[in-house]
Amino acid sequence: MKKQRARVAFLLAFLIIGTFRILATQPDDVSIKEYVKEIKTLFRKQLWERGKAKLDEASRLYDSNSQLLGLCGQYWYHRKDYEKARYQLGKALIEDRSNNAARQILVNIEEETHNYSSAICYINELLEEQPYSYPLWIRKIEMYRKQGNTEEAIRMLKRLRTIFPNNQSLNTRASQVYEEQYQEEIKRDKRPSAISTIENLLTINKKECYFADLTGLYLKEGNNDRAITIANMGLGYFPNSCLLLKRKIEVLTKLSRYSEAITLLKEKLPRNPKLRTLYNVLIVEAAQFNQKNDPYTLYGIAYENRNKSEETLNYLLNTALTRGYTDDAIYYLREARKRYGKTKTLLYKEYQLYSRMGDESRSYSILQTLYNSFPQDQDISDLMQESCLKRASQLMAKSDYTEALEYIRIILHRKGNDEMTEKALEYSITCYQALSRYEEALSTLKILSRDYPDHPSLIEKEALILDKMDRTPEALELLYNSIQNSPQEKASKYADSYEEISIPYIKHLTENGATLAVQREAQRLLQVSPHSNPGLHYIVNATATLGRYDIMQHYINTGRILYPSDLFFRIKQAFWLNQNTQYQAARELLHNDIGYYRNNKEVIGMFTQSSILYAQQLSGKQNRNEAIAILDTALLYNPGDKELRYNKGLIFEKMRQYDSAYYYQKFYIPAFAEQAQFSGHLRELQYSSSQNEARFSYMQSHYNDSYEIMSVATAEFSHKKQHDSYTFTANYTGRKGVEENYLLSDSISQGGTGIQLQAEWAHQLSKSYNLTLNAAWANRFFPTCSFNSTFSKSLQADMEVGIHIGYKRLASDENLWIAGPTISKNWEKIWANTKLEIYRMQSSFYYNASLQSRLYVGNNKHSNLSMITGIGSAPEISILNNALPSTFSHMNTMVGLGGQYLLSHNLTAGLTGTWYTYYNQTATNTSYKNLYNVYVQLSVAL
Repeated sequence: MKKQRARVAFLLAFLIIGTFRILATQPDDVSIKEYVKEIKTLFRKQLWERGKAKLDEASRLYDSNSQLLGLCGQYWYHRKDYEKARYQLGKALIEDRSNNAARQILVNIEEETHNYSSAICYINELLEEQPYSYPLWIRKIEMYRKQGNTEEAIRMLKRLRTIFPNNQSLNTRASQVYEEQYQEEIKRDKRPSAISTIENLLTINKKECYFADLTGLYLKEGNNDRAITIANMGLGYFPNSCLLLKRKIEVLTKLSRYSEAITLLKEKLPRNPKLRTLYNVLIVEAAQFNQKNDPYTLYGIAYENRNKSEETLNYLLNTALTRGYTDDAIYYLREARKRYGKTKTLLYKEYQLYSRMGDESRSYSILQTLYNSFPQDQDISDLMQESCLKRASQLMAKSDYTEALEYIRIILHRKGNDEMTEKALEYSITCYQALSRYEEALSTLKILSRDYPDHPSLIEKEALILDKMDRTPEALELLYNSIQNSPQEKASKYADSYEEISIPYIKHLTENGATLAVQREAQRLLQVSPHSNPGLHYIVNATATLGRYDIMQHYINTGRILYPSDLFFRIKQAFWLNQNTQYQAARELLHNDIGYYRNNKEVIGMFTQSSILYAQQLSGKQNRNEAIAILDTALLYNPGDKELRYNKGLIFEKMRQYDSAYYYQKFYIPAFAEQAQFSGHLRELQYSSSQNEARFSYMQSHYNDSYEIMSVATAEFSHKKQHDSYTFTANYTGRKGVEENYLLSDSISQGGTGIQLQAEWAHQLSKSYNLTLNAAWANRFFPTCSFNSTFSKSLQADMEVGIHIGYKRLASDENLWIAGPTISKNWEKIWANTKLEIYRMQSSFYYNASLQSRLYVGNNKHSNLSMITGIGSAPEISILNNALPSTFSHMNTMVGLGGQYLLSHNLTAGLTGTWYTYYNQTATNTSYKNLYNVYVQLSVAL
């Protein structure tokens, strides 16, 4: 009894110890954020090498973190090693496309290495996140300038000035770009273009040299009147400019207006004596020209000699105005006002004079006086409307829409010229839209439609206003109906407006997850504009999300025909092929693109997904070496992808290369709920990857009607290689003598101890075929000698079939031959095996059929619950192997339950109980007996 209690106590202690898990974890002393913060601080303090050392330390722990890769790129950028910097920053963007800090440094690198196109591409990506970032727009413009694409730089500047109308630095940049374009046009002798460019320059920056150059250009073009007007305007801004004075003198002499030129120089001589030489030359030229008398000069002399008649004054004033003698005209106007007062005629002439001089403020003030004094004069009213319209246009160009509306109201207050009124209504709509006063814009548009039904773009304007009022569906419906009811030319314009409004609306729907609405709107857009590239993109994405792959394929084919170079449609075609299990075709479709678009996240992602699916398909068909090659190819292009590594590890696991399986699967990051199971699976892989394993087991048996105990202790050692494994086993038992049993020999019934030694060799013949051979010898109780061989074949769907043949020389000196088939099936969580054994002994045949199953727990094969049952005219083979009592020719049954658990990466414990019922015959009694067995196992990976 004491021995039995000791055994029970030992068993309980062992089970309690076995319930504790040994967890091997490695604490994370420093988080990524702390590393990043410390490294940035060191870089900011210019401690670059210390920062690099800390960066290397962090990278060893987090080898694929985007922030760390970006900091590594920043370090190499500081060292001017642009290739290394570009490589590290590119990897940072592969890991995290939202890493704009890395993208900013890449812009710097591409600019410094003169790869301006690449720099522009990275700036475009930044603008997708920050569409109204002024510095980014400016930098993009600078890239185009450095690239020599001045035309695009100017186009973007114009657009940017509408977005930031009051930005002085933007005007300065615009001036610089116009200046460069102007110099280029002068070199190529493109005078009309140069004139247009320099006039644009003057709207931004009224510089002395610009007025001078523009005067010279008009002079060369033969537009003398415009040349003198520009010169006068310039002198209005720069009255003491010698350059402009000389330009005006040049124009005056070309027009043979020497008198005015000499008078102008006389006034300037006291302040600038250097003009004396020019004055002397001009006197000689004037003398030669004025050999004939000029009536204007004669009248002027007469007027100075006090012949100030009305006729003389009128002639001098009209001639001065006609010839553009600005100073003379001002003088004679002053003289006329003294004589006649502010008459309508004089005010109108004064208005004309200041208008020609470009003095808009003075001319508008005079026109207001005329308009207020003579409101019924239609000509003056028309001039007033024209002037207000012009001033409104100028204010709108400066984004001063509120002030512009004041001038527009003056035009609309007095309806006169229909053309002016129509234009004023159009301007007012523009102003209301710019001020976000959409209700007023819509009301004004209705007036414009009522009074001027032939005005162009009425439908487009209404649709645009409705869109701004968040009534986009109404806007689109309006355009759609107009397209259906309009001739081809108008319908085409409406279609352009429809696409312009529809695309942002569909994008908004996409961002809000309204996928059905996206499909509906994209289909209508393609009905209106069948070649819309964004529309095709949106509908392909929407149908993919909704699982409408038949519709998706139709639009993919359309996109590939219309836009054969658009990578998007090839990526989506690969996605469609994946959905239809055509994984190999998907990979082949992207094979050329993956080499060309090495940094394209979408291409790499789809190629990776297709490779994983194709590799899984190949693995299921037992083509696992080919599957590994597929994943290796994908890893060349996406080396940091954890899914690729994980799937490669899964295939290595199926190939029983557990060390490789552990290496690749450990990179996988499971969900929080999966962490415990995944850690257990990694421990299993570590356990299975060990080349050596020691196993110890203890079996204890007793009858239901007796306390008599039988035990077997086993020690086993295995050594594994790539295709072979070798196992050596030693079994020991000690038996008490038993009552006389006709089924047992004398040597067994007398009791004693027995030892059995066994050797086994398992060899993998190929990826599908396996062979196992073993041989054993024993002195007592166990079969004296035994030989066994098993041949098996792996099938698809994780099935295996086999056949085994064996021989045993029983302790009773009888020969036992064994043969039979076996079949097993492995599911994700369940393994099942059924086996039939045919025995031949003493010219008689017997059988035993058994079924065994395991339920895996903890996401690893070494932790499981098991069940076994068997029935037959012969005992189950383990009964014979452990030298337990058994009978032939009578029904034997057996059931068992058990389990084992992976305690750590190198330790597994198991417990199993079986109940064996067999026929028992003694000298005095014949009956069935129950034998209960308990197995305790402990395995250690070395």
